[in-house]
Amino acid sequence: YENGWINAGPPDEKGVPSCNTYLDGMGTKPAWGNQSTRYSDTRHILCCVDKRPIIPLKLTSKGNVIQLPEPIPYEKYARAQDKTGTAEIIEEGNAIEFRGNAWKAFQFNYDITEMTAVSFTVSILEMAEVHAFCLAVNLDTNGDRCFTIGGTDTFGVSVRPKTQVWETRKYVVNVGQHLRGGINYFALVQDNDAHETYGYSVFRDIIIYESTRNIALGKPAYQSSQYQTYYASNAVDNDYGTFSHTQPNLPWWKVDLQTSYNIGVVKLYNRQDCCQERLSNLKINLLDVHNDVSPSERTYGDVRNGQIELKFNFNGVEASLVKVSLQGNKSLHLGEVEVFEETPEFKQFVGCYSDSWNHALPHYVGNHIGFDECAESCWVAGYYYFGRQYTGQCYC
Repeated sequence: YENGWINAGPPDEKGVPSCNTYLDGMGTKPAWGNQSTRYSDTRHILCCVDKRPIIPLKLTSKGNVIQLPEPIPYEKYARAQDKTGTAEIIEEGNAIEFRGNAWKAFQFNYDITEMTAVSFTVSILEMAEVHAFCLAVNLDTNGDRCFTIGGTDTFGVSVRPKTQVWETRKYVVNVGQHLRGGINYFALVQDNDAHETYGYSVFRDIIIYESTRNIALGKPAYQSSQYQTYYASNAVDNDYGTFSHTQPNLPWWKVDLQTSYNIGVVKLYNRQDCCQERLSNLKINLLDVHNDVSPSERTYGDVRNGQIELKFNFNGVEASLVKVSLQGNKSLHLGEVEVFEETPEFKQFVGCYSDSWNHALPHYVGNHIGFDECAESCWVAGYYYFGRQYTGQCYC
């Protein structure tokens, strides 16, 4: 390299040597990334390549963490489409970061049924034309097997609401309502043909699982009052982008299940565009066919802004109506309400475990963790048992 040189700098905090590139006479250090980046002037060209360890992405299926094989964690999906963009697996395999025009497929064998769902969280920092995931049989692109969650265009099924730039949004997509049968690949797409180096998104905590039948879906719903056109039925329409909305003053919402069920779990999904904290100090009651309230009331205190999903265990209480209410002079809005029958999956196991340095429940989640948040965190991590102690310390 004429009049230029490359040196490997000191390791970063993870022990990975940094890559610094200097060009004689240019006086500045160019930016660098995880792909070959060329810098030039009239005299010479230098390339700097960042070689970082390959970490396989974790896809969680039916509570079991499946590590994808090394050393190739992904393949090109729709080979002609996968161009200059990059994909880097980060956060110990729990997330994948896309920059530019990139289509990546992960070998993942699964039989899609009518109950299959995919959940994940996505953050978009630079908007591309399409941000999507696909359930593929082979490495050839097929828009009918893709689900768009962001971008200026739509490729395949459009999932509402779309994530906007500088937003982070959690999705639960019932993919079994759109396609069935075996797949061999789970693919992630960030397409931007107009500006191939532009686009920046991060997918986190991808889970593919078989959901239990939501017995509230499409059932008659009612609310204490109505704000504009935000109907009570919006909370049982399987569209997480719509929501019900009441007027203020002791509001309530309820769904008629039309027959008695042994209720296992009730999930509330907040509206996603704003104002999530309005669900603070809510109450859930189960009612029987005579409209009598069961003694198994559930409450929830402060709901944080940005908190989307709340989960409540009822452990088999018999009921035919589910009622959500708020105290005070504020509006009640619900993105979606899901109700599930009691199954062995939701039965509680109460017991004792060793609380020494060698914990019987070895995985520590954190402190000040709520009951349902602890259960959910352990399930997502692939564990079947969880415990809380003292100040809300959560173990799996």
